[in-house]
Amino acid sequence: MPAYGRTFSLKNPSDTGLFVKSHGYGPQGIYTKTSGFLSFYEICMMKKNSNYKNVWLPKSKSNYMYKKNDWISYDDIKSFHLRVYK
Repeated sequence: MPAYGRTFSLKNPSDTGLFVKSHGYGPQGIYTKTSGFLSFYEICMMKKNSNYKNVWLPKSKSNYMYKKNDWISYDDIKSFHLRVYK
């Protein structure tokens, strides 16, 4: 199971769903320092200390979060658990 997230910069910040157009990679992590990539612990820190809007996708059992032009897909404990035990 991946313990990282992928980041994108939205072309239109009001269009936040799946398969929307992007300008390319989004924010890089303060530790990983790689555009388009965040470690699991960086995502946890962002969720705790920011006002990102979190979205749960029941069909794929996964998450994404967004704020302004930043869009981040990731897995968490809930998605790991549902994929392994269901």
